[in-house]
Amino acid sequence: MKSPGPAAAGFTLIEVMISMFFLAFIVGEMAMISTYARRSTAHAQRLTEANMLAEAVLEKSRNTAWNNLPTAFSALDTPPDPITFDIDKDGDLDSFNESCATAAPVTTCSATLRDPHHNTVIFQVSRTVTPYLPPAVASFAASTAADIAVQVAWTDAKGGGHQISVATVRTKF
Repeated sequence: MKSPGPAAAGFTLIEVMISMFFLAFIVGEMAMISTYARRSTAHAQRLTEANMLAEAVLEKSRNTAWNNLPTAFSALDTPPDPITFDIDKDGDLDSFNESCATAAPVTTCSATLRDPHHNTVIFQVSRTVTPYLPPAVASFAASTAADIAVQVAWTDAKGGGHQISVATVRTKF
């Protein structure tokens, strides 16, 4: 019988171990890329939702009667408040209700949007109305313009805080 020579077919143990190392490395890298992609997608989704919310609050401020601008927006507004979102994607619209505090002449209104199923905070919304008050004018109703700033803040899954801000100037005329 002939013994197998150097031209024998098959893999050596070293070749198999090197192949397994490369395979493990590639699978590990793919898992890391998948995790990163998932986090990036979740962040982009929250950023988009926050931007939509901020723009909706700003738009509501643009379309509110001048004297009602420094008051709270709520689902009880007439006409009904258009600031509604399906935050938890369950098909039910989640309403937006603010509470306001005035430190004359600035009014700051805030709202917390929660996931109704888990009772967790999703977004914190702050709307600030700052009227331009000439020296002779002491009330908001008598002013002719106001800065409106909306800030939406949220916390990501790792506990990091994020926020976006939008602003406009509204005139009484």
